[in-house]
Amino acid sequence: MISLQLVVKIIRYQISLGNISKFFQKKITKNIHGEKQIALDIIANNSFKDILQTHRNIAGIASEEEKKIVTFTKQEKYVDGSSNADINIPIGTIFSIYPRISPLGTAINDQDFLQPGNQQIMSGYVLYGSSTTLVFTIKSGVHIFTYHPSYDMFILSQQN
Repeated sequence: MISLQLVVKIIRYQISLGNISKFFQKKITKNIHGEKQIALDIIANNSFKDILQTHRNIAGIASEEEKKIVTFTKQEKYVDGSSNADINIPIGTIFSIYPRISPLGTAINDQDFLQPGNQQIMSGYVLYGSSTTLVFTIKSGVHIFTYHPSYDMFILSQQN
């Protein structure tokens, strides 16, 4: 959870720069859905990879910015709606965490990611806008945290 918060803080900061940065400029590359990528798409994708691959419990990730599943060899869309960023409409990150079903010591495969929803360990989303909100569920109930920039941390703002 700490790593997820760190990645969200990095992305939140990049978005908060708005149009004074070059992060909202269109790129000539496209993601797997044929959508144009902007620098923010790539930065968010790379931020998730860089931070999550340091954990031995995380075997890989799937992202719309990647052509295939990214496996982390250590064995020990990150941003959705980015085309709205330059007009200050909220954008977000959607995530889902599943248990690994392929045997340890072997490469992860599509089946590790293509599991039924009732197998999820955790899922949620982050909404980047006038405030940054992290919403997630673990088994039951929904927890909503709002980023507090003065404290540089997420504060529980609502739970169900």
